[in-house]
Amino acid sequence: MNEDFLSFVWRFQQFDPAGLATTTGEPLSVLRPGFLNTDAGPDFSEARLVIGRVEWAGNVEIHVRSSEWLHHGHQHDRAYRNVILHVVWEEDVPVCNESGGRIPALCLKDRVRASVKTYYQHFLEGAARPFPCAVEFDQAGADSRSAMMRRACFERLNRKADEIEAVWKGNDKDWEETTHQVAARYFGFRLNAHGFERLATVLSWRTLKKYGNSLFQLEAMLFGAAGLIPAQPEDEYGLLIRKEFHFLRQKLGLDVPGASAYEWKFLRTRPAGFPTVRLAQFAAFVYGQKNLFSALVRADSLALLHRSFRVRQSDYWMRHYHFAKRAAREIPAMGIASADSLVINVALPVRYAHARLHRAEAEMDRVF
Repeated sequence: MNEDFLSFVWRFQQFDPAGLATTTGEPLSVLRPGFLNTDAGPDFSEARLVIGRVEWAGNVEIHVRSSEWLHHGHQHDRAYRNVILHVVWEEDVPVCNESGGRIPALCLKDRVRASVKTYYQHFLEGAARPFPCAVEFDQAGADSRSAMMRRACFERLNRKADEIEAVWKGNDKDWEETTHQVAARYFGFRLNAHGFERLATVLSWRTLKKYGNSLFQLEAMLFGAAGLIPAQPEDEYGLLIRKEFHFLRQKLGLDVPGASAYEWKFLRTRPAGFPTVRLAQFAAFVYGQKNLFSALVRADSLALLHRSFRVRQSDYWMRHYHFAKRAAREIPAMGIASADSLVINVALPVRYAHARLHRAEAEMDRVF
């Protein structure tokens, strides 16, 4: 038994779900196992579970034995504070997080069939190729491939629309707030989507728009609520933005619970993709926007949608990748590929979700 196999079992839910419960006997349902994290921190992010009668969203950590949590020092690491489930082969000791709370554990020792190991070996062999079905793909006719991709696109677009509609309902059917939250999530891209998503719930669209004509104040609120402003700034920009954030927090009565720099991931990415730079770009995106939802829905061309995301961050963040950390060369503005991703994941799904709710089939077809 090893951790990679156990991670595979959890990722593809290859265990008996009947009567699923934590080691303390609480009923457990897996709504979403989460996404595999190849960077520092917990093994899976953005999982959704129901434990007892409470729905949880957060991270999942995988270990063969629960005591490995202690051996790795996770009980002292704030990055593991948001772990909502400890998936283990066997629980030899109960464990707690950095705050001292006991972490629910799921023991899989008696829930995995022997045949899963064969499936795992096939998976490893297939993973050596870019796509397991690559050999067969060219054998399919052009019409079959086109139909397959159209169906995949249709399913993806509707899945995203379902998620957006759920957010919209949670926001009392406010499209501006919903668009703000969806846009924030994807400005974090894959690595920092969760941090941006949390930030958008702390700083509502209504709050940001009060200072939408001041890029510096937008940066102060975003960096401050993100917990990224140094306690002892080393340059003038850091000193000014820290002072501005404290002023705005007191004036607006901002509550930023849990905001901490440990949430943000910098590993295995270039400075242009650092969360600091992306936050500065998000501030530039918000800056000057009067009606975010209308701007995306009423844009009458793909070029206009694309242009709305090709933002240029402030001069300081063109030259710095972190506070007082000057870049060797100028950091570029939002690139073409990143803007494409935002159009695909934000603008078009929001438009599609809105059109679907109003049964505007012509607009749905246009978005598709």
